[in-house]
Amino acid sequence: MFDLMVNGGRFHFDAALAATWDALDPMSRGLMQAEVHRLVVNSVRITHAERNLIRKALADALLDLS
Repeated sequence: MFDLMVNGGRFHFDAALAATWDALDPMSRGLMQAEVHRLVVNSVRITHAERNLIRKALADALLDLS
């Protein structure tokens, strides 16, 4: 779904994906876009939590990146 929207609908890097994207009805495109946006937002939440965990581990000297 992400690949279809990004490489077919946004950047047209893949001709087959672009044709598939163009063939979708507006309702399907909207649902797919909403789902991809949800995946991106959830990914940001996860990376934010991971960043906080790493910062705490570094501050508490539980992790050494040297």
